[in-house]
Amino acid sequence: MILCLCLSLHFWGTAGLPCDLKSLVVDYILPPLVSLVQSGNVEWRLFSLRLLSETTSLLVNQEIGDGKKEANVDSDSNLLALIRDVLLPQYEHILTEPDPVPAYALKLLVAMTEHNPTFTRLVEESKLIPRIFDVILVREEMCV
Repeated sequence: MILCLCLSLHFWGTAGLPCDLKSLVVDYILPPLVSLVQSGNVEWRLFSLRLLSETTSLLVNQEIGDGKKEANVDSDSNLLALIRDVLLPQYEHILTEPDPVPAYALKLLVAMTEHNPTFTRLVEESKLIPRIFDVILVREEMCV
């Protein structure tokens, strides 16, 4: 059921999704995905990080009909806490994993830093910036 909901969000987006349903996604769907990122199974880790980055990106970038972003404080706080407390401490390890894991990790970081200045500060404080640039430079060298 979790997989179906996440895939639905991925394919159809979150436009018109009621706030309470967004809260349900943040409170009950994303935590299991975050826990699967910690899995010993590489395929599950990759799949869950991809789905987590895609779903989070959709949730934080949702725009309302008048062009304004919706501010759901509870959902934002819960999402920030989930990523800060569970995922961010693992990010250095996640960024050193083989491709494409770092790409999905970076996508999640970009979505969160664009959406939430507090998260940007957390990334700065976590001392991940040098590792992030290392990953970007390695990916750039691979493309050249």
